[in-house]
Amino acid sequence: MKAAAGKVKRGITVAALTCAAAFATGCGTLPFDKPAPDLFVLTPKSTFSADLPNVNWQLTVELPLADAGINTSRIAARKSLVSIDYFQGANWIDTVPRMVQTLLVESFENTNQIIGVGRQSAVLRADYTLLLDLRERLIPLPPLRSASCRSPA
Repeated sequence: MKAAAGKVKRGITVAALTCAAAFATGCGTLPFDKPAPDLFVLTPKSTFSADLPNVNWQLTVELPLADAGINTSRIAARKSLVSIDYFQGANWIDTVPRMVQTLLVESFENTNQIIGVGRQSAVLRADYTLLLDLRERLIPLPPLRSASCRSPA
């Protein structure tokens, strides 16, 4: 019985050491040498008309629906009508749907004219729910220009 327990312990030890060695040798190939992307933040609206009416209802903002091309933290751009490109080394602070939801909630809160506003997941007995569907509204990029050079012969 003791011999079997000793074999199991040795097997576990060998397996653990093998995994540790494999992990240690693979660390050199992890992409830690790449610079972190620049993060960009949008701020909520904070100035409003003085005659903005008070409302006596509560609002929840549901997480917006978005296509996979913009449901990301990468900043999308459009070079052509049939493709989506992303700015290299630049990201939003969060995924676009979460960022839009946060901006809307904070903007409604900043009005100080609504009884209660929060995310759809918040514990809030809302009278209304704002449902959003984000469409591909991408930053248009100018077409790439080509240049030609001639050398005197």
